[in-house]
Amino acid sequence: MGDKLKEIADLKEKLAQAKNRYDALVEHAADGIYILDPDYRFTEVNTGMCLMLGYTREQLLGRKINEFLDPEQLKTNPIETAATAMHQAVVKERRYIKKDGSVLDVEINIRMYADERSLVIARDISARKKMEAELRLAELKFRTIAERSMVGIYIVQDSQLVYVNPRFAAIFGYQPKEMIDTLIAIDLFHDDYKEMVKEWVRSRLEGEIESVQYEAMCLRKDGSLIWAEFYGNRTLIGNVPSIIGSMIDITDRKKGEEILRMAEANWQTILNTTDTAYVLFDIDFRALAFNQTAAAFINTYHHHDPKVGDELMNYLPKERYARFKEIAKKALAGESTSYETNYLHVNGNVFYFIVRLFPLTDTHGKILGMVLALDDITERKNDEYRLRDAYDRIQTQLSLIKDVAWKQSHLIRSPLANLIGLVSLLQDDPNEAGVLEHIKTELGRLDRIIIDMAGDAAIST
Repeated sequence: MGDKLKEIADLKEKLAQAKNRYDALVEHAADGIYILDPDYRFTEVNTGMCLMLGYTREQLLGRKINEFLDPEQLKTNPIETAATAMHQAVVKERRYIKKDGSVLDVEINIRMYADERSLVIARDISARKKMEAELRLAELKFRTIAERSMVGIYIVQDSQLVYVNPRFAAIFGYQPKEMIDTLIAIDLFHDDYKEMVKEWVRSRLEGEIESVQYEAMCLRKDGSLIWAEFYGNRTLIGNVPSIIGSMIDITDRKKGEEILRMAEANWQTILNTTDTAYVLFDIDFRALAFNQTAAAFINTYHHHDPKVGDELMNYLPKERYARFKEIAKKALAGESTSYETNYLHVNGNVFYFIVRLFPLTDTHGKILGMVLALDDITERKNDEYRLRDAYDRIQTQLSLIKDVAWKQSHLIRSPLANLIGLVSLLQDDPNEAGVLEHIKTELGRLDRIIIDMAGDAAIST
């Protein structure tokens, strides 16, 4: 009998110790723990639950749980519905109304005892709910922006497209639903670029690099080719390695770049096969470009090897810079100007040039700088000087001829006058023999004068 009593005493002691441990565990648990009677009144409540609601234990015991539940939630999910069908633990979410009136989101685990009492463990999930709300808001913002974006947006997981926005699909000639969870990312690329893109995708998904930007030739649904520029970052979506990125169609830009390259090549060909020196300056009088003729001129006359970025003053003597800058300002104001100038060559000869300045504009007429064109007119100027010298010599010869003609005409007039007089005498007396001799003499003198005139003319020429 004594042993039996001792065994019972030991069991009571162990039971008391277990209860103490249970009470300590419940009391110090971070979660709220409480027991409800069949009428859903608090019969037990731990410190955690008191802290959650902001009440003391005495203020909670005996009160119904529905006094602390969101009334709007109770309309759609009454507490009775949850309890009547409870044959095993049920997990659900509830919204508690705290003493200060604020709302607390909790996840409750409910288990009903045989006597219809309910044990409830409540866990504060307000932080999780906040994160979920922020995540939903972020997703809503992302989708709102992505769906309306003029830039193609995509998400890749395990090399497959799991999201594309309407713009991305439209660029490739698809509907979004035709691409999402259907197409492998590299299927959109031309064969020449598939290996490159495959490596970029792999290296990001495996965490070797975080982001990459590249251009590639792509295939549309109808088989036509386009150029696209991609930018994508590695990220985690639901703990799944993913690539989220943007894409723009650069086909027109590529065509424009090709046209620009051809135009640049043609421009350079023209500039470097002309005898005109061209230099392009920006609005701050710094060199943007120049052709070979201009480079040779600058090297010859200014002993300077030109380069892009040079200031205008590097190409001009100091005494000419101020005047040239004033003329250049007119070009930057939209006015074309030209004038002549000269330079002394190293060989001592003077060379002449015509300088033309005109504005450099874009397609909208905005002035971006100016163009200087320099043409060598030395040969033309020398021809002008030679022509002027020839003209002066001709004028001198004409003056000499006039002088000779005047002198000779004076000499001729004397024998002619005598001959005219003698002819008159012969008319009056045809038999006058002396008159005929005089005529012969005057004719001889006239002949000698004419011969002398011819000689003088030969000398003057």
